[in-house]
Amino acid sequence: MFNDLPDFDSIDFDPTDFDPQDRDIPVLRVRRFSFAYGSKLTLKDVSMDVESNCVTAIIGSSGCGKSTFLKSLNRVAELEGNIRLRGRIEFMGKNIYARDVNVNRLRRQVGMVFQRPNPFPMSIYDNVTYGIKLIKQFSRAEKDEVVESALRDVALWEEVKDSLGKSALDLSGGQQQRLCIGRALAVKPKVLLMDEPCSALDPISTGKIEELIGELKAKLTIVMVTHNMQQATRVADYTAFFNTDETRVGQLVEFDRTEHIFTAASNSATRDYVEGRFG
Repeated sequence: MFNDLPDFDSIDFDPTDFDPQDRDIPVLRVRRFSFAYGSKLTLKDVSMDVESNCVTAIIGSSGCGKSTFLKSLNRVAELEGNIRLRGRIEFMGKNIYARDVNVNRLRRQVGMVFQRPNPFPMSIYDNVTYGIKLIKQFSRAEKDEVVESALRDVALWEEVKDSLGKSALDLSGGQQQRLCIGRALAVKPKVLLMDEPCSALDPISTGKIEELIGELKAKLTIVMVTHNMQQATRVADYTAFFNTDETRVGQLVEFDRTEHIFTAASNSATRDYVEGRFG
């Protein structure tokens, strides 16, 4: 089908590599990217740019490659089995699939929050500090500062500040998801990937997460998969529509400003999907 991992230039993800004043460089650039699990082709010839400090929604019917695409952006997808790929994905101008890439550092810079809340079976405090302890030694005062800052960022500090030693598993579903977002933010990523972060939550918790997403984009870039069309229109600056049918295998059909996708899409398949005629 296509060759295994291609040889590209080496990369090391030093946080100083990216000059935030260089706004001409998209934080993520995807060029003719194809991806397969073994012999199963999941994505084909995907090209798009993800702009800094924006929310990009990934929409499309089940099986169209949305989650695979999301997990390809920080190489989590390769943990699921034998993969093959073609094309390239650049993070801050540098290819992430170079053979000697520092994958752990990449995943600190491009964090991820999953569909269902997955707090670790430990205290709220230890959940937030788990990632930073893998980077370097922090004093107790430094860890306290990180915990408070991360929990304030996700509007959870006032709810849990007097119970940081209690198990994170005792929190409600919405609180657990905000904690997982806070845990991801503690290592100060440049990008946060979110795979249907509200699908397991009630409407009130969903509203809090959506409000949080709107606030976080001032600090970082968010790419999220969602099946909820209304959610995409509420929170996303850009929307990408993926499709799979008898003629397409995990292809990006259309990518544009969210308002355009939902009111004046160029492709008939996009219009059919957002208007609920299929998928």
